[in-house]
Amino acid sequence: MSGCATPDLRPFAAETAALAGSITAEQAEAAARFAQVKARVQARDAADTRVKQLSNEQASAADNAKAIEAVMTTAATYSDALADLAAQGETGAAAADTLAKALQGFSTALGIAFPLAGEIPAWAGKLTAELAQDVTRIQAQESLAAATKAADAAVAKIAKAVADIYRWPDGAQAMILDGLQKTEEGVLRDEVGKNRLAFYQAIAVARIQLPERTPQTRLEYFFGAIDDRLGQQDPAAGICGVTAAPAPGADGKPVNVGIGGSHERRAQASGGDPHCLGAQTVQGLQAVVALLAGIEPQYQAYTRDLAASRAWLQRRGSVGEPIAKAASAWAAAHHEIAVSLEQCGGMHALRRNCGNLNFGHLKLAVGRLRAIAARGENSAGQ
Repeated sequence: MSGCATPDLRPFAAETAALAGSITAEQAEAAARFAQVKARVQARDAADTRVKQLSNEQASAADNAKAIEAVMTTAATYSDALADLAAQGETGAAAADTLAKALQGFSTALGIAFPLAGEIPAWAGKLTAELAQDVTRIQAQESLAAATKAADAAVAKIAKAVADIYRWPDGAQAMILDGLQKTEEGVLRDEVGKNRLAFYQAIAVARIQLPERTPQTRLEYFFGAIDDRLGQQDPAAGICGVTAAPAPGADGKPVNVGIGGSHERRAQASGGDPHCLGAQTVQGLQAVVALLAGIEPQYQAYTRDLAASRAWLQRRGSVGEPIAKAASAWAAAHHEIAVSLEQCGGMHALRRNCGNLNFGHLKLAVGRLRAIAARGENSAGQ
């Protein structure tokens, strides 16, 4: 009778494996991005303080990755053990011991990942101590149902550890990756030159609003002013300052007819035409256009790389947050199993309400996790 009363828990094991796969893909994404940004900084200046900063942050991310891998190895071992016990109809004290040993594997896996105890992330060390207490309670149980119920707290702690790392935007992984992306933005600005970038943006990108005028860039306003002057100057005057020599000023020296010259001084230089477009103005215009043309390719590359960097961080959020939710769903699925085993295990299976154990929520969680794993694998190539 006990074999008939124990549900098929293989979907729960598959759910755990899917969660582990998506986490592995995300850790690989973080490691690759750290290496990419650090190489970019070093290419400009190997002595840049951001190299050490990135190395430290990369080490923290790698430590979290190793600890999470130990967590998910334990979770997978536990889930497989639970599914195997259910499939074999093992429901006695031996089953409780098997589950306890599966959870004990966390401290072993953590010790392998971190040979020196001082390297272990604080959250992982705390989880080790908490799981040790749960293992003791599980070992004291006499049935699979009781052991699964006792293990429910341990599973919830494992799920919380994963969720705390991947919750977006305030999880540990999210904050590390957000800092990485902000560093990358700074590197991109430095590659163009902060002042050159600010100059180009101020002249050719930023739109300003003047009274009763359509918002335009400074460059557009400038060309508009030039067009207005050309339209209003005396067409018989030719190109002011080129076809006729500029008249001297009151001091007897040639009048400066540059872009900043007043209408009065331009009029003085052109024999009275206040709309004169002088040679120095043309030369100044040519210099500005040439300068902007030289910066434009760098600016376009900057905006392209900046957009790609922000999109990368957004993709991490689109995967990280579902991982956190999936971890919670995984724990909820285990709780449902624990309750069902308690209510319907062994001779309890003869109860009328145990005729058809419903694991619909578990199946839904499995599908969700498989989709997350697929997205993680796809994003690894972007």
